Amino acid sequence: MKKILNEIGLSFSFLTRIPVKISGKVGDPAFFVLVGYAVGLAYLALLRLTQFMHLPGPLSVIIVMAVVYYFFELFHFDGLLDTFDGFLCQKEKNERIEIMKKGNIGPFALFYGVLFILAHFYLLNQLVSRPLLIFVAGPVSRWSMLLLLAISRPAKNEGLAASFYPFLSRSFLWAGIFLLPVIILAPVFTAVALAGVIAITLVVNLAARKLISGVTGDILGATCLIAEVCSLFFLSVIPIQAG
Repeated sequence: MKKILNEIGLSFSFLTRIPVKISGKVGDPAFFVLVGYAVGLAYLALLRLTQFMHLPGPLSVIIVMAVVYYFFELFHFDGLLDTFDGFLCQKEKNERIEIMKKGNIGPFALFYGVLFILAHFYLLNQLVSRPLLIFVAGPVSRWSMLLLLAISRPAKNEGLAASFYPFLSRSFLWAGIFLLPVIILAPVFTAVALAGVIAITLVVNLAARKLISGVTGDILGATCLIAEVCSLFFLSVIPIQAG
């Protein structure tokens, strides 16, 4: 039990800015899904708080995004920006990887990063009255990183992504088990979100294989955040009576 709690703490320390005082190398990525539950709960709690304070809807979403991004999303957003610059430039494989490694914000990252934030804001604002859907997107989007690891290979022999290989099938199994609570809570919503997440993860994997022959830590983070927004998009078209 102590080892499991330590693994969970390491996952939170690795993926978030929550001050978890645990040192060591992040282990089983299956626990990333548990971080997703924390993301979903953070959105729910903060949205409820801003509603209690009677803040205007769009303003409350901006405030909530600022807080949640600070604690949970900026690590992934950084990877998203690097991925935009690396994938969209007209360079060879090694040059793309080098661009992503440097982490400088280029024109592709700036433009598409702004569009991405606007899309995330729009979808959250659309779903404020349906907070359960926002909650579902948290764990499901973190599961996308496990799916990507399961179907891909590392682009480099060193680095963050390479540290998760060889990827163990039991990690993918445990990640699926960790999704059971949200599946039981909202089976229709979760099924729709998973369908969107699987589709976008397959697309990211194909692009990564073609452009840089595999995945990096930046691509893992980008996949997580893209999966979250895609989940919200697919969930936003579900009739209110569903689920």
